[in-house]
Amino acid sequence: MPKATIIVLSVVGGILILGAVYLTLAPPAIDIRPQEFTQPKLVDDMMDDMKGEDPTLPVLQPSMPAFKGITQWWNTPNNEPLTREDLKGKVTMIKFWTYSCINCIRTYPYVKSWHENYADDGFVLVGVHTPEFDFERKPENVEREIRENDFQFPVALDPSYQTWRNYENRFWPATYLFDAEGRLRYTHFGEGKYDETERAIQILLKEAGMTYDAEQTDLPASNVDFSKIRTRETYFGYERAEGFVNASEARIETEAEYELNSVGSNQWSIGGSWRIEGERSVALGPGSIHRFSVQAPIYNIVLDAPEGTTAKIRVRQDGKALTNEMLTNDTVRDANGDAIIEVGPSRLYRIMNIPNANRHTVEIEVLEGEVRFYAATFG
Repeated sequence: MPKATIIVLSVVGGILILGAVYLTLAPPAIDIRPQEFTQPKLVDDMMDDMKGEDPTLPVLQPSMPAFKGITQWWNTPNNEPLTREDLKGKVTMIKFWTYSCINCIRTYPYVKSWHENYADDGFVLVGVHTPEFDFERKPENVEREIRENDFQFPVALDPSYQTWRNYENRFWPATYLFDAEGRLRYTHFGEGKYDETERAIQILLKEAGMTYDAEQTDLPASNVDFSKIRTRETYFGYERAEGFVNASEARIETEAEYELNSVGSNQWSIGGSWRIEGERSVALGPGSIHRFSVQAPIYNIVLDAPEGTTAKIRVRQDGKALTNEMLTNDTVRDANGDAIIEVGPSRLYRIMNIPNANRHTVEIEVLEGEVRFYAATFG
């Protein structure tokens, strides 16, 4: 496509559905259609099956799809591949995730707890990391996430979506729970229903004649109030962007100067020197500004700087410095009282907390270096 082509920024590739990211565009992968597995309907409420003295779960599919296209394993013996045969006789959870996804990140405490509580009782949790962004295909980035979060369960890197497609999966996060005979017995898509999911693990362990000592996991309930999130997940690359005020002047894959515009609800604009790419918009140096009208309790952005470098950004709201209650673990105050974030490795950065979930126009200005903006998510 010629560099002067005007971008039509209207395709939406990921939408937030009850605490999940749903992929509506075909992922960049080999189209391998499964022979033995058909995606079950959304069996997202099985509480009736779990009641009574001897609860049971339906058989949703007769067999577990194979792992395909996995390029890296972690937390297996010698990091060797797992197979379906290795999992025979085990209650197995396959958990699709990707590390920059806020919906996935919020499940971490529960996933870790299930592994810790039941791994010695015949339960195996396998995290299948299927990337949303190109940087999530890199083993070193996934390994950093595993190490920083102390994941002890097996993790598989599925960079070309082959295992994802074998499951006909469409969600991050997604849970598939198989019994000791390898049959699919329970699914859940998105966040939440942690008690129900853990109860399903216990039912299948008991059904297989295995004993467990753990009580129901006692973790704080998720405090995400989705009714207060009035700005949807927003992508900043031309492949999936929407709400981009500068769309009529945008030029793809080339450096260009942009005029910062006023923004309406859930719209964004850029000013200064930028390069708009397929999955990101790149602020090319100091003075580049990103403006976004957001309404949610928490504002996050997936960011990075070029490999081996760091950058600095300043965050302001409605033309003013952030208040103390708006600061996050990623922000520090400079000598002028402004909120500063150092951007380095590719990850989700918490831009600001928003008390009472009021609407604010948030401006992010690059002070040093180059910063790449992938997507905004909210909590």
